[in-house]
Amino acid sequence: MIRNLQHLALTVPDVEAGRRFYEAFGLQAGDRGDRLALRCAGRDQDQILLNEGRERRVHHLSFGTTASESPDAKTRLEAGGSGAPARNGAIRISQCYCGSRQR
Repeated sequence: MIRNLQHLALTVPDVEAGRRFYEAFGLQAGDRGDRLALRCAGRDQDQILLNEGRERRVHHLSFGTTASESPDAKTRLEAGGSGAPARNGAIRISQCYCGSRQR
């Protein structure tokens, strides 16, 4: 079972334009190597990651689950067509991560 959405990663042609856009909504930006991470004030988890690329697209989604439920959640996500071609204007998701965090 999926417990939460960890983060959304987007590919954008202009990361700095993305920074300005999300900072205008009050998100806080920070560099994470070759990507830009954005999070809500007071949160210790990145909500959005921006990767530079030629086309705007969803790079990946990261879901959270428990360690014991992770294999089943991964199977269900894969069976749901996360790598299937986009149809009827749907967004194609190239990668879907599912894992647990120990806290």
